Amino acid sequence: MVLPLAAAPAAGVTGQGAIIAGTGARGGGMLLDPTGTPYDKRIPYSLEEPDRPPPQPPKLPDPFVALIAVALAVVSIPNVLLHTYIDKRKDDADCKKELEKYGVATHRDLKNKSMKNVTASHHVLQNAFLQNARGGSAGSISGCPSYDVDDGIAMLINDVPGQDHDKITAMQDKFSRSYRENGTSPTYPEARDQMKKELSEIKNPLPMTPIAAECIALKVDEMMAKKCPAVLTGSKPLHVPYSRKDV
Repeated sequence: MVLPLAAAPAAGVTGQGAIIAGTGARGGGMLLDPTGTPYDKRIPYSLEEPDRPPPQPPKLPDPFVALIAVALAVVSIPNVLLHTYIDKRKDDADCKKELEKYGVATHRDLKNKSMKNVTASHHVLQNAFLQNARGGSAGSISGCPSYDVDDGIAMLINDVPGQDHDKITAMQDKFSRSYRENGTSPTYPEARDQMKKELSEIKNPLPMTPIAAECIALKVDEMMAKKCPAVLTGSKPLHVPYSRKDV
């Protein structure tokens, strides 16, 4: 008979923890493992690792986005362009609804609808960035040769003294003052970021939302691409508001 491990005589225990079965009819001197299983009946096993799925190549970005990222890196166009192109791929219908909701149009379309101390046709990107002298294209900066004041993207905002329009004007003055004092000009991405901060101050006739502000900024990007491509790519500077230095 097979002896339990605990009861196996010392002489019957091998150096590897196996026991020798008795020499009876069923024992036959077979070498058993500690579980009582004959070594020649054990299930074979392998020291090799179990099969694993083959390594997968890293997921590549959308070819369109990757191509633009490489192109912009090569020619050093400001990151705002990549940001703009990617955002343009969102549902355009959503932005169209936002622009309609906030009454975004050109200053040409809105200037006759403004009423002093009630509503103002507000250039969302300060017009003075694009013109040395306000008015027709003759007064525009060299990077925007065909732009005039009426081409600016605008919206009607609260013009009651001390309200939205006055607050935004104060923000614009503070932003441009540091550049005038340093004798430098803001880049378009810097002016664009400032524009969105100013838009966030609009409370009337409808409070501004981050989504609407980005849609409006994209509309300005579109206008800039048509009228001021050299400014958009950074090869021409913006004018510093209230500066006598023409650019």
